[in-house]
Amino acid sequence: PYDLVILSLSAAQLECARALRLLPGWQRIPLLALLPQDRLEDRERYRAAGIDDFLCKPLEPQAFYATLRRWLNECLPAADTFSRSAVSASASLRAGSAPGA
Repeated sequence: PYDLVILSLSAAQLECARALRLLPGWQRIPLLALLPQDRLEDRERYRAAGIDDFLCKPLEPQAFYATLRRWLNECLPAADTFSRSAVSASASLRAGSAPGA
């Protein structure tokens, strides 16, 4: 049903990832974990629970997009297109307006 799922889980919630992997059709869907810090011991535990890749907070647009592109392949526009729109959206949010408004 999904091309990719990003989970913001604590180590205590890893059972959620394990449970997703047991559902029909979920073995092939990439699961990405959003981590507060990049620690090797966390990565090992998350991988054992079925997580495929990791994103660390705070998200950097370039790294975020590269990770999505790696897993979604040709479904996304070119990286430079994303970079411009992400920078524009970020600047709009900092200015207090909605992107495209």
